[in-house]
Amino acid sequence: EGRNGGVWGAGSQAILEDGPIASALGARHDSGLVYARHPPLIYPLTATAEWIGGSSPATIRAPAVLAALATIGLLYVMLRTVGLRRLSSVVGVAVVAGSAMFTVYGPMPDTPMLGLPVGLALKIAWLRRQDDRGLPRGVDTALAAAAALVAWQAVFVALTLAAVDAVRVAPRQAGLQPRRRLRAAGPYLTGTMVGLTI
Repeated sequence: EGRNGGVWGAGSQAILEDGPIASALGARHDSGLVYARHPPLIYPLTATAEWIGGSSPATIRAPAVLAALATIGLLYVMLRTVGLRRLSSVVGVAVVAGSAMFTVYGPMPDTPMLGLPVGLALKIAWLRRQDDRGLPRGVDTALAAAAALVAWQAVFVALTLAAVDAVRVAPRQAGLQPRRRLRAAGPYLTGTMVGLTI
């Protein structure tokens, strides 16, 4: 955790001191070190937290803590979306939030922690679409772009949902246009590509 905090904190300081362009969104430090440029959103989020609250271990950890709190809420929404009753959903969320895995790793500054709420949001939007309660397609595209900006695990979720959509609407008889496959998977593929190019 200390090493992660040090890396993201150094990138945050690079943004605050050198600006987002000169620091390559926090990837290029004054020491000459160039660390991973992607997924880059953890650097600006940490820089924003430090700009608001000053430089400290707590502010470096703030984006992950907020993501962990968002994960709790989104997990409840996802359980309700798949049809679980309120009590079952609350118990499920309580078990997850009280687990050692969540309490130890949830507030740790790193990209998978930021990716978890984005992955859950993608899944919720996808589930709603299956029930014809879908949000505008642009929401799926924006969430997939956010996935590519926060964590590789969230990218995996977006691409998995795209693959499931492509297979699910695959024509059962030969000769039907495969364009329908790409149209169903389109928001996830488009968003992911946009996020990866940033």
